[in-house]
Order: sequence, then C-alpha cells, then structure tokens
Amino acid sequence: MLLRKFSAAHTTTKIMLFNAFCSPVYECQLWFNFIKEPFRRIHVAFNNDLRLLLKMPTWCSASQLFVQHGAITFLAAVRKQQFSILRSLCLCNNDITQAFVSCDHFWRSPILAKWRNDLHV
Repeated sequence: MLLRKFSAAHTTTKIMLFNAFCSPVYECQLWFNFIKEPFRRIHVAFNNDLRLLLKMPTWCSASQLFVQHGAITFLAAVRKQQFSILRSLCLCNNDITQAFVSCDHFWRSPILAKWRNDLHV
C-alpha cells in the first residue's frame, strides 16, 4: 500500500512513513527463543522494504540507506522495544508486576539474559 500510494512522495515523507509503519516490530522483544533463520528473513525483508520504498536496487547497501536517511534499523527497533518493556517492568507500580520483577526467577530467566545481551547491560 505504501509503495502504491506514496510512490511520488518526497524522500523525507517516505522515511517518515517507513519509521511510522515499518519500525514498530510488534512484540519483537518477546522473541527470545527463536530459530535464527526466520529472524534473518525478517531482517532481510525489513531492509528490502526500505529499498523498495526508496526505489533503490537490491544490491544497494541497506546500512548506508538507513544512515543516509535517518531511518531506524531492524536491530535498533528490536533493541528499542526490549528497552521499553524492561523499563516499563522496572518502573511499574503494580504490586503483582513488582513481585514478578523482584523474584530471582525473573533475573535468571532466558528472556532477561537475551535482553541484557542485546542491550549490552
């Protein structure tokens, strides 16, 4: 839909639309027990979406496009979601959530280990 309706739009408009519609990779912070190949395919599709939106060839460097146009990369979007949920859990005033966060099982959980590894904490 974005390609068809906004093909003639200015590049800054396209980047704004990409950041608004493609960057929120919903529930990606919960993908801790995944097989690497499907995750890589999603990453490649994310990069290809930006190339298609900007009408760039597939051999063009996606990293350069993201930096050049100020778009958020796939891994940065995932880290942003991970940080957001971790921060929300730690700052939540709910008694049940606080009991969960203060539990040793939470701090030794594989999902928290994945978040710490990805966020370099």
